[in-house]
Amino acid sequence: MPFGLLNAPATFQRFMDQFRNGLTSVNILVYLDDIVLLSETFEQHIEDLRMVFDRLKKFKLCANREKCKFVCSRVKYIGLWITPKRIEVDQDKTAAIQNIPSPRNLKQLQSFFQTCSWYRKSIPNFSDIARLLSNLTKKSTAWKWSEIEQQVLQTLKQCLITPPILRQVDPKKPFIIRTDANSYALDTVLLQGESPADEQPVDF
Repeated sequence: MPFGLLNAPATFQRFMDQFRNGLTSVNILVYLDDIVLLSETFEQHIEDLRMVFDRLKKFKLCANREKCKFVCSRVKYIGLWITPKRIEVDQDKTAAIQNIPSPRNLKQLQSFFQTCSWYRKSIPNFSDIARLLSNLTKKSTAWKWSEIEQQVLQTLKQCLITPPILRQVDPKKPFIIRTDANSYALDTVLLQGESPADEQPVDF
């Protein structure tokens, strides 16, 4: 199927969802053409692989051997590293942010925001930190780049290259529910930490 078509990604993802639905006993993640198997033991992993390959054959799909990795303790998946205990950002991607030069015009500033958009959801209070620079993108605001804007840029870069690590849920530890309401909706965030002092609110 040509991926240049407008609806091609959605159509292919729907097809892969049908592929995954037949593997009810396998802990599997599927995003477009990326497939990740999460098995507790080596023996279970071999059995899971057998069922996945049988399923691929049934759907007349092929796997690129050069891109396949088997029996790994950590794997890169849609820009993140998945490990047995936590989820980490890809350091190769965040390191490139540090080398971005200071923007000299509005277009370059917008390009910076596009670059950091993937990881901004992992940065607490990102919108508050970036507010001064975000205001520069408004049509009614004249372009101005001073030491203050430069300091905000450096702060954002530091936050983006050292984002918090996302850990797996520990069912033995208590959960914390934070809610916030307005006139038309109720927002809820489920958190988990060692103690209330360890809570780190995240700006989604």
